Amino acid sequence: MLCNKGEYIKYSLSDLQKKINDLRSELLEAASRQGIDSVEVLKKSEELDIYIIKYQQLRSKLPKNK
Repeated sequence: MLCNKGEYIKYSLSDLQKKINDLRSELLEAASRQGIDSVEVLKKSEELDIYIIKYQQLRSKLPKNK
């Protein structure tokens, strides 16, 4: 169990970064294989956008380093 909200956010950010990197790789592979306008590429792109937004939302909740 994580001790506080800050630790949970950092843990979640790490998970989201991994997911974003995996999706980027999958997107590149799908685009190379099927073309940029394929349905699979569009779905992967939408999914990637969702995770990037989640990452940015969590990142904005972290305290600013001064």
